[in-house]
Parts: sequence; C-alpha cells; structure tokens
Amino acid sequence: MVNYIILNRSEKIDRALNRVYEVYDNDPSNLDDYTKQDSIILNIQRACEATIDLAMHIVAGKVMFKSEE
Repeated sequence: MVNYIILNRSEKIDRALNRVYEVYDNDPSNLDDYTKQDSIILNIQRACEATIDLAMHIVAGKVMFKSEE
C-alpha cells in the first residue's frame, strides 16, 4: 500500500531543498542579496516543517500500530 502522506512530504522536502540549491547556486555572493536570502531561509524552513510533519506521521503510525497489538 502506498502511503501518500509520506510521498507528499518527501516531495515537498525535495522541492524545497532543490530550490535552496538553485538560489544559492554554490556562490556565497548570492547571500548578499536579501531577496535570495529570504528565499533560501523560507525554503529551509519549509523543508524543516515538512520533515517534522513526516516524522510525526511515522511516529503516530507506530504508536497506533503498537496499541493495536
């Protein structure tokens, strides 16, 4: 069975991190641009939030599974 929540969160993390890599472009001078800084920070925050959501979903599933035993 495919767990769409896990797939969705994983894709969200991937998109956010790809955007960080795109904007940063391996060039530290990109951090001088406040708009790029904001974009990088926002996407790091999105990735972190999606990671927390993913972890909470997995933990909740394990707790529910364990309580059914």
